[in-house]
Amino acid sequence: MAWPATIPALNLTNTYQESLGDASYRSQTDSGPGKTRPRPDAPNDQLSFSQVYDSSDVDDLMTFYTTTLSNGSATFVEDHPRTAVSKTFRFVGPPQFSHVSGPLYQANFTLEVMP
Repeated sequence: MAWPATIPALNLTNTYQESLGDASYRSQTDSGPGKTRPRPDAPNDQLSFSQVYDSSDVDDLMTFYTTTLSNGSATFVEDHPRTAVSKTFRFVGPPQFSHVSGPLYQANFTLEVMP
Protein backbone atom coordinates (compact mmCIF):
# COMPACT_ATOMS: atom_id res chain seq x y z
CA MET A 1 0.00 0.00 0.00
CA ALA A 2 1.35 3.46 -0.84
CA TRP A 3 0.90 6.99 0.47
CA PRO A 4 -2.08 8.36 -1.52
CA ALA A 5 -1.27 10.52 -4.53
CA THR A 6 -4.18 12.80 -3.50
CA ILE A 7 -2.33 13.87 -0.33
CA PRO A 8 0.84 16.00 -0.69
CA ALA A 9 4.01 14.03 -0.10
CA LEU A 10 5.69 14.06 3.30
CA ASN A 11 7.90 17.14 3.40
CA LEU A 12 10.78 18.39 5.46
CA THR A 13 9.51 21.47 7.27
CA ASN A 14 10.88 23.44 10.19
CA THR A 15 8.73 21.26 12.47
CA TYR A 16 10.01 17.89 11.14
CA GLN A 17 11.61 15.71 13.80
CA GLU A 18 13.41 12.39 13.47
CA SER A 19 14.41 10.23 16.42
CA LEU A 20 16.30 6.97 16.51
CA GLY A 21 14.87 4.05 18.44
CA ASP A 22 16.89 3.46 21.62
CA ALA A 23 18.82 0.30 20.73
CA SER A 24 20.39 -0.39 24.13
CA TYR A 25 19.47 -1.48 27.62
CA ARG A 26 20.91 0.54 30.48
CA SER A 27 21.16 -0.67 34.03
CA GLN A 28 22.50 0.83 37.24
CA THR A 29 25.29 -0.82 39.16
CA ASP A 30 26.04 -0.62 42.88
CA SER A 31 29.12 1.42 42.13
CA GLY A 32 30.81 2.91 39.11
CA PRO A 33 29.25 3.60 35.74
CA GLY A 34 26.08 1.82 34.69
CA LYS A 35 26.11 -1.01 32.17
CA THR A 36 24.86 -0.83 28.59
CA ARG A 37 24.10 -3.68 26.21
CA PRO A 38 22.41 -3.91 22.80
CA ARG A 39 18.67 -4.55 22.54
CA PRO A 40 17.64 -7.19 20.02
CA ASP A 41 14.09 -5.77 20.07
CA ALA A 42 15.00 -2.09 19.63
CA PRO A 43 12.08 0.24 19.00
CA ASN A 44 11.67 1.66 15.52
CA ASP A 45 12.89 5.10 14.47
CA GLN A 46 10.15 7.74 14.47
CA LEU A 47 9.40 10.74 12.26
CA SER A 48 7.11 13.54 13.46
CA PHE A 49 5.36 15.86 11.04
CA SER A 50 3.37 19.05 11.16
CA GLN A 51 1.98 19.53 7.67
CA VAL A 52 -0.48 22.16 6.39
CA TYR A 53 -3.25 20.69 4.25
CA ASP A 54 -6.44 22.01 2.72
CA SER A 55 -9.77 20.54 3.78
CA SER A 56 -9.90 17.97 0.95
CA ASP A 57 -6.39 16.75 1.89
CA VAL A 58 -7.57 16.40 5.50
CA ASP A 59 -10.55 14.31 4.34
CA ASP A 60 -8.22 12.13 2.26
CA LEU A 61 -5.79 11.68 5.18
CA MET A 62 -8.63 10.74 7.53
CA THR A 63 -9.94 8.17 5.03
CA PHE A 64 -6.44 6.81 4.45
CA TYR A 65 -5.86 6.41 8.20
CA THR A 66 -9.28 5.05 9.23
CA THR A 67 -10.31 2.98 6.19
CA THR A 68 -7.28 2.10 4.08
CA LEU A 69 -4.94 1.53 7.04
CA SER A 70 -7.61 0.12 9.41
CA ASN A 71 -7.20 2.92 11.97
CA GLY A 72 -3.44 2.99 11.51
CA SER A 73 -2.80 -0.71 12.09
CA ALA A 74 -1.56 -1.39 8.54
CA THR A 75 1.67 -0.16 6.98
CA PHE A 76 2.31 1.87 3.85
CA VAL A 77 5.25 2.68 1.59
CA GLU A 78 6.54 6.20 0.93
CA ASP A 79 9.86 7.87 0.28
CA HIS A 80 11.65 8.89 3.46
CA PRO A 81 11.52 12.71 3.41
CA ARG A 82 15.20 13.15 4.34
CA THR A 83 16.86 10.30 2.44
CA ALA A 84 14.38 9.92 -0.48
CA VAL A 85 14.71 6.12 -0.04
CA SER A 86 11.48 4.11 -0.19
CA LYS A 87 10.56 2.89 3.32
CA THR A 88 7.66 1.17 5.04
CA PHE A 89 5.89 3.26 7.69
CA ARG A 90 3.09 2.90 10.24
CA PHE A 91 1.24 5.61 12.15
CA VAL A 92 2.10 5.70 15.87
CA GLY A 93 -1.33 7.18 16.65
CA PRO A 94 -4.13 9.02 14.90
CA PRO A 95 -3.35 12.32 13.19
CA GLN A 96 -4.46 15.47 15.00
CA PHE A 97 -5.83 18.47 13.15
CA SER A 98 -6.10 22.15 14.03
CA HIS A 99 -7.55 24.97 11.95
CA VAL A 100 -5.03 27.46 10.53
CA SER A 101 -7.25 29.80 8.49
CA GLY A 102 -9.79 29.56 5.71
CA PRO A 103 -9.64 26.05 4.22
CA LEU A 104 -6.21 25.27 5.73
CA TYR A 105 -5.53 22.85 8.58
CA GLN A 106 -2.40 21.76 10.34
CA ALA A 107 -2.03 17.99 10.62
CA ASN A 108 0.29 16.61 13.30
CA PHE A 109 1.26 12.96 13.25
CA THR A 110 4.10 10.58 14.03
CA LEU A 111 5.20 7.67 11.88
CA GLU A 112 7.46 4.79 12.78
CA VAL A 113 9.89 3.35 10.26
CA MET A 114 9.29 -0.37 10.04
CA PRO A 115 12.25 -2.79 9.84
